[in-house]
Amino acid sequence: MAQNRKNDPRRVRYTEEDVLKSATSRYRRRSLGKSGIAVILCTVMLLAVVAVSVAFMMTLDWKRPGRDRQDELAESFLKENPPETEPEVKFDTITKTAADVAVGDVILVNYRYKYVFPETEDHLVNIYKNKTSDYAVAYNDYLLDGDVLDVFSRLIADLKKATGDSPILVNSTYRSLEDQQSIYDSYVQSNGEEYAKQYVADPGSSEHHTGKALDLTVRYSDGSYVQMKNYEDLDTFVSLCIMNGFVQRYPENKYVFTHINTEPWHYRYVGLPHSYLMFKKNMCLEEYVEFVRDYSADGEMLLLTAEGEVSSCDKKTLPKNGYVVYYVPMGEEDTVLIPVPADAADYNISGDNCGGFIVSVKFGEPELPLASYKVPVVTPVG
Repeated sequence: MAQNRKNDPRRVRYTEEDVLKSATSRYRRRSLGKSGIAVILCTVMLLAVVAVSVAFMMTLDWKRPGRDRQDELAESFLKENPPETEPEVKFDTITKTAADVAVGDVILVNYRYKYVFPETEDHLVNIYKNKTSDYAVAYNDYLLDGDVLDVFSRLIADLKKATGDSPILVNSTYRSLEDQQSIYDSYVQSNGEEYAKQYVADPGSSEHHTGKALDLTVRYSDGSYVQMKNYEDLDTFVSLCIMNGFVQRYPENKYVFTHINTEPWHYRYVGLPHSYLMFKKNMCLEEYVEFVRDYSADGEMLLLTAEGEVSSCDKKTLPKNGYVVYYVPMGEEDTVLIPVPADAADYNISGDNCGGFIVSVKFGEPELPLASYKVPVVTPVG
């Protein structure tokens, strides 16, 4: 039988006083919880204030004990062991004018860029009166740039030393505007205008106007003649040409650039290192002038090492021994300043005849390896 819970002695009886005490106790506990939260908030705010104060104090130049002595030691160490810095490269500046763009060893003269004839031709000398006995000249009134003639004579001396013979005959050099017109008209009359345009430059567009170009053939001591393309020592001759600053101006497969068919007899002086770079890059002069325009003194420069390797450098990595080449545009002013490294062994500034200057700089005394030229083998069509 179920027990009467009302009369159960285990049942706790609460009086009104007990209920009142219980309610007051719960109220006090709730009040204590809110106080705890307030205390936590106050603590956080206090820590934040302390953190801000510390940060502010760290910005002040307070001296810790011994700080002065530490500073002295640090300064002394830096004086005795200064940090390594890259040496400053100094440049001299050479002033050039707009007229100078048409003057120099690397000027481009072709169907597009005509030669600018100077007021005087005092750079030309008579070949017959100034040549050596190592080669022959077809006519005794031929003229050539004096500096180019000196180099050409050295070239022929090198050829004779290398092969034991130097059967070179100079059969065309400087031409005036009237000379070129006469030759052009003669070709037109003999072979037609289409043929003449492939093998003869228009008057004013011929390299022969510069006095830096020669047409050559081979004449042996027995009186026999051989075209340059059939010269038995042609490989050696062209290699020595490159080493002395000459290039075969109209090589195989370059008509698209030159607009002149292959002429194995026509050689042009451009100087070192340009002849060597043109050989290494397999470029004709039109290609080379365009190629060099991508290089500048303030950025990347074209580098030819003393080992004959083609690379690039900048003003912080200039070679101790080698050549660098770069381009300087003329701009719209009447003059332009050409930068040249102050510690260079030598330099040459040439106009390109089409808007700017090609600068070549020599460092040290580089002895380039021989340019090993091989006559290209032309495969017959069909």
